[in-house]
Formats: sequence, C-alpha cells, structure tokens
Amino acid sequence: MARKSPPKLPTSHTDGDAMVYFKHANVVHTGDVFVSINLPFRSKYAGGDILGLADALREIVRRVPEDAKVIPGHGPQASMGDIRRAIRILDEMRDAVAVGVKQGKTLDELTKMKLLSPWQEALGAGDDGSYYLRDFYNALTGVPLEPKFRLN
Repeated sequence: MARKSPPKLPTSHTDGDAMVYFKHANVVHTGDVFVSINLPFRSKYAGGDILGLADALREIVRRVPEDAKVIPGHGPQASMGDIRRAIRILDEMRDAVAVGVKQGKTLDELTKMKLLSPWQEALGAGDDGSYYLRDFYNALTGVPLEPKFRLN
C-alpha cells in the first residue's frame, strides 16, 4: 500500500510547508509553520508568504482534533489553542497594517507609530515587530518579495 505524503499547506513559512498528524498518538508536528517560542514568520530565503501564515495555521486547525498535542518547529510542546492564538494575533497585526495602508501611511510612518506594539508580548523580548510590519506592509501594497535563495 502506498503511503500518502504529508498534506501541503498554503505557502506560509516556506513555499513547501507540510504538517504530519500522527492519528493514533493524537500528535501533530507542524514544522516551522508554527513555533511556540514566538510567532511564526515567513522565510525570505524559501519563498514564504506572510499573508499565508494564518491560512496555513487555519488548515492545521481544520485537519487536527482540538485535543491533539502540538510539536512545533521550534519551542516547547504546545496546544491547538496556542495555534489559534497565533492565528488571531497574525490576523490582528495584518488588519492593523491594512488600516494604515488604506489611510495612505508609509512604512516609515507606521514604524514611527509603533503600530505593532500592542502585540509586543507575542513578538518576544527585543523584537519591535519591524519584520512583521515590513512584511505585512509590502505584501499588502504589492511590493515584490525578495528572490528565493538558490544554491548553484
């Protein structure tokens, strides 16, 4: 009997993310789509998409039972509630940036406003959110992503 390959998730951390759900153990391994030490992020070297992060996490929530144990790509064991929290925060940050974009604010203006400071706890110590702010701003305004890193 042929094995099924892990489900491919929407482009998020990279352009080839997958999750593995171990049904009998009720454990999901999310790879780097979800990390429990802070918020997941897109890899600028592997075709990631900041706007796909929450969608990929929603797909995990859709496919995996609520009581499953979560093995993140980095950090300690987590829960499905932790994944839902990351979805909420990513959506809220995206929406805050979208409002600024709609108001015609520049990236510099949004940075000076410390727009993402309400999510400081989720970002982690020493992270001012500039990475997320820049990525959301660029994605929402159509600025092209950096080219993927390629080995020759």
